[in-house]
Amino acid sequence: MNPDALDRELLQMLCCPACRGELGYHSDHNEMSCATCGFTYPIIDGIPILFPTDVKARFEQLFKRSWDSEERAEVYDRFVEGRESFMDMHNHVGETRATLSVLGALPPGWLLDCGCGNGRFFQQYPSHVSAVGVDASLNLLRICKRRGRATRLVCAELEHLPFKEGIFDRTVSVRVLQHIHDQARAVADMVRVLRPGGEIILHCYNSASSKGAVKRLRQSRLAPVLNAPFRALFRTLSPFAPWELQYDQYNTVSQVCRWLRQQGVKVTVVRGTGFGFNKWLLTEFMVAPWLEKHHPAILKRYLDGSLRAEEAIGSLPFFSYVMEKFVLKGRKLAAAERDPTRQ
Repeated sequence: MNPDALDRELLQMLCCPACRGELGYHSDHNEMSCATCGFTYPIIDGIPILFPTDVKARFEQLFKRSWDSEERAEVYDRFVEGRESFMDMHNHVGETRATLSVLGALPPGWLLDCGCGNGRFFQQYPSHVSAVGVDASLNLLRICKRRGRATRLVCAELEHLPFKEGIFDRTVSVRVLQHIHDQARAVADMVRVLRPGGEIILHCYNSASSKGAVKRLRQSRLAPVLNAPFRALFRTLSPFAPWELQYDQYNTVSQVCRWLRQQGVKVTVVRGTGFGFNKWLLTEFMVAPWLEKHHPAILKRYLDGSLRAEEAIGSLPFFSYVMEKFVLKGRKLAAAERDPTRQ
């Protein structure tokens, strides 16, 4: 028996990412192929690689992005699990609580985790939920599978989801949209694969927050001026340095809500989460690292209080629009429910 053989239910969901044609599965060669457009897609470690291109010819080019190397995938894995510092743990716990509060009680059904990475959120889904994970980083998916967090995994782009239309009950994406080049298209595809009445949950960085303001400074002509004294004093990476801005596109609540409405989704929940200054002020200016080393109890009490404050005010109208991140929930309307004047 082929240990990398694909789950039968997953096979029935997949389609060609280039033309959305039917895919043939060739277990003896560990690959899939599309009879319509002729593309062939390899299966590596039981994970189909479904990009809308000639994957075999462009394999190395496809995996030269931010977190795709094996080394950087391991770094990312430690960071998002909160194993590096109190501050990392604070970020991890805060975003998890906010997302779960918006998700609510999950009934049985199919869920697509869009940008699942190392699979950290699979641990939060109840056993009666059938979850599928998709991510553009093969090495993060390997970490996910190695830890036994999920078996139904697909390596693909969110802008070109290789799934048939209307098959999922929920699509969930946590802190992923800022890394996507064509964000509106990714949102549209996450809605496309939802059944009518299905729910989409998006957890996004907020450009209308204090962290968003710092990001704009990093992109401005003032950045070199701000960097110089900071580096002279702290000898470390400035929060105003232009590191990886190409993977860092924040959004506003109104912008994402507009994209969802255009796809026939009614937004039902908006919640804010996170205080941006905890990261760009306390960490980058060495306050949090110093406290963690010399007075960890003080830092822990502060972060615990910060989490309680986030939970208390995140659902209030003003704060849901200006906190570091926001979580949206929307329901895909059936065709008969849609109002064409609101598109």
